[in-house]
Amino acid sequence: MLKSTTNDAPSVSPTDDPGSWLEQHAISEVECLVPDMNGVLRGKALPSAKFLKSLEDRALYLPSSAFLVSIDGRYSGSIDEGFVYQDPDMRMMPDVATLCLAPGAGAGKAYVFADAFHMDDRPWMASPRHVLRAVLDLCRQRGWQAAVAPELEFYLTAPNPDPDRPLTAPVGRNGRFESVQHPYDMAALEEFEPVIRRLYDYAEAAGLPLDTLIHESGTAQLEINFLHGDALPLADKVLLFKRMARQAAQEGGMHATFMAKPIAAQAGSSMHLHMSVVDEAGKTLFSDSDGADTEMFGHFIGGLQKYIPEIMPLFAPNVNSFRRIRPNHSAPANIDGRTTTAPAACVCRRVAAPRVEWKTGCPEPTPILIWQWPVRSSQAISASRRRSRERPRRRAMLIAARARCRKPWRKRSIVSPRAVRLARCSARTSSRPTSVSRTSSSTCSRALSHRGNEAICCSRCDGGPRGARPGMRTR
Repeated sequence: MLKSTTNDAPSVSPTDDPGSWLEQHAISEVECLVPDMNGVLRGKALPSAKFLKSLEDRALYLPSSAFLVSIDGRYSGSIDEGFVYQDPDMRMMPDVATLCLAPGAGAGKAYVFADAFHMDDRPWMASPRHVLRAVLDLCRQRGWQAAVAPELEFYLTAPNPDPDRPLTAPVGRNGRFESVQHPYDMAALEEFEPVIRRLYDYAEAAGLPLDTLIHESGTAQLEINFLHGDALPLADKVLLFKRMARQAAQEGGMHATFMAKPIAAQAGSSMHLHMSVVDEAGKTLFSDSDGADTEMFGHFIGGLQKYIPEIMPLFAPNVNSFRRIRPNHSAPANIDGRTTTAPAACVCRRVAAPRVEWKTGCPEPTPILIWQWPVRSSQAISASRRRSRERPRRRAMLIAARARCRKPWRKRSIVSPRAVRLARCSARTSSRPTSVSRTSSSTCSRALSHRGNEAICCSRCDGGPRGARPGMRTR
C-alpha cells in the first residue's frame, strides 16, 4: 500500500485553499496537463511556488502548436500559414478542482488539468475540454445532466523494444505467459495481482472512481469499470488512469497499451460508454413513472445511429482503430441489431434504469472530445420532435408548391428538372407563360427548345439555369 504523506490534520480541499493542500501533501512539483485531440497529456511541469503564483498573475503559457501535434509526433500543420509560423502562446488556466496526487510519478508530485485561452480570455476552442464543456452547458440550459460510466479495456504486454516485432503476453506470477484465452478467469487475473494492486492504490490516492475489474477475452487483457458521474470530470480521470496504468505496469516489468488492436490474433480493446440523461432532481428522462421508455429515449438512440458515419473519425481516429471493427467479431460493425454478422453499435440496458451502452469507441482517443457526440445527440431531441410535428404541414406545402409550378405546362412533356427551371425563366420574363414543347420553334423571342435532357437557351433570353449565359447549351 502507498504510504500517506498527510498528518492527522483535517483534509483541506484544493478548491478552497490550493496552497494549504500542497503543503499538507508535501507537494514540490505540479504537472499542468493540457489534453489534446489524441488523448496525449501535454503541458508543463513547474514548482509548486510557481504554480501558486500562476493562479494570481495568470502568467502560465504554452505554445498553440501543442494542438497541432499528430499522434506520431509530427506537426499536422494549419490552413493558416501565418498562424503556424507565428506559433502564438496560449494562456494556461489551471482548474484547481482537478488538483490531485500523482502517486505513480514519484513522491511530492501532483497533477492538475488546465484550460487554454487566448490572451484576451477567449476560450481556445481547439482544446477538447472547452468543446465538451460547451456541449454540457447546452444540456444544462435545458435542465438536463448527462451521466456517463466508461468501461476501459487494455492489454498488459511483455517489454518489446523492437516496434517491428509483434507484442506478446507478459510473464505472470507463476513464471509463465498466457498462450490461450481466459475470459472472466479469476485464476488468470491473479497472475497480474501485483500490477493490479498497485494500480488500485494509485487510483485511490488520486481519487479515481474505479469499480470492478475483469479478465477479458485476450491474453493478459483487462477491463476496468468506472463509477458513473459527470462527463467532464470523469473524462479527466480516464486520462489519468491510462497514465497510471502504464506507470504501474512499468514498475512490474510490463507495459500497458490502449491500442484498439495491439495483437492481430487477439481480441481488440474498446471503451464502452454507458450513458443516461437525468433532470435537475436526478430523475432519469429515459423512462416514465411506469417504467416505459420515453420518446426521448428513442430520439437519443436515433441520434446516435444517424451520426455514426460522421462520428467515426473521432471514435476510431487511427488505422489500427478500424482493425478492431470487423464483421464476425465482437466489435460492433452495424448501426442496429437486425443483422447477425456483428453486434450493434449501441445496446439498451435496463437494470435499475434504462441507459444506452455505446460500444463503438476505441480506448485510443481522448474521452474529453469523443464523449461530446453521444451527449450532443440528446440535444437534437426537441428539434427532432419539432420536425416530426411539422412534417405533415411541410409536405402539404411542398405538394401545393409543386402544383403551382407545374400549372403552366401541366399537359406538356417535361423531360428534366432543368427544363422546368428554363420554363420558369421564360415565365418571369413574359406576361404569359410560354408553352414548352419538345419541338417548339423560335418564333417567340422568349422561346425555349428542349431536346431530351438537353436544354438550349435562346440568345435573347436573359434567364435560364443557374450560371447559364445567353445562347449557352447546358445539360
